[in-house]
Amino acid sequence: MRRGLRTRWVLKWVSTVVCLLIVVTWVSTLSCSVNYVTNSFSVTIAYGRFYLTRFEGTLEDRRYFVAKYKRGGGWSISRVSLRKYGSSGRTTLRALGFVRTLRTKDGPYSFGPALITQLGYFVPFWKPLALITVPTAFLWWLDRRRTPPGHCHHCGYDLTGNVSGVCPECGRPVDSKAAGRGIRSGDQQSHCP
Repeated sequence: MRRGLRTRWVLKWVSTVVCLLIVVTWVSTLSCSVNYVTNSFSVTIAYGRFYLTRFEGTLEDRRYFVAKYKRGGGWSISRVSLRKYGSSGRTTLRALGFVRTLRTKDGPYSFGPALITQLGYFVPFWKPLALITVPTAFLWWLDRRRTPPGHCHHCGYDLTGNVSGVCPECGRPVDSKAAGRGIRSGDQQSHCP
């Protein structure tokens, strides 16, 4: 296999696997949420989105907020439901990550003695999926099976030397000029006497 074809083959399969992983993650986050929380930020994967939230406030306020309202920090997995978004088509699209803004700002809010502002950024999974799917589809299109010259376009049978105009394998009519030359196109042999 030529180096360029091998690179394209590897890229095609790696991007296909990445697309499948994004789809599986997207679907699984519609029923569960994975969170990682520290005193200064939280990372959440839920509702078909990847969230990064930064907590602003004094260190003592952030520690109090994380200990009291974020289960003390660290890793957590919980079940989520799309019911909180309602049942209309517009809210379902919002739940799946089809929204206009990618940045949120909440606060400042008072959590007991703590005053916290939450700055959040999120990326819906459909955006990286769309960015990766287009080149992946193009790579698959480039590698589609092509019939070599001198072969039947229907079944792929080698028609070298065939002058009947019919493929002996499948019985379909073929271009008798290309098939009946006695040589494959691309060969540079001369059949002069």
